[in-house]
Amino acid sequence: MTYRISCPDCQARVPRWQCFLTPTLDYRCRKCGAKFRISPLGWLVALLVIVLQVLWFCLTVRHIISPRLALVLVLVTCILSLWLLPYLIPVNRSRPVAPKT
Repeated sequence: MTYRISCPDCQARVPRWQCFLTPTLDYRCRKCGAKFRISPLGWLVALLVIVLQVLWFCLTVRHIISPRLALVLVLVTCILSLWLLPYLIPVNRSRPVAPKT
């Protein structure tokens, strides 16, 4: 599997901590300075992870699974998403902002 959260110009990887802990829409490459962002498909993949975690909560509320199992499933989902999302989320080059006239 190829690491997909990387600079479109120089292919430098974005570290996982920057992907998940930096509250920004546009990333700037540390090597070449290019700006890029997560594609709409990438946002959809991330949203599916959140939906999966909400599903575990709803199954617990309806007493279909136990709270302990739900906690384990949420933790496993978090760990797998931290590990796999950089391989699944594509990025696009950011569009330059037009100056106001």
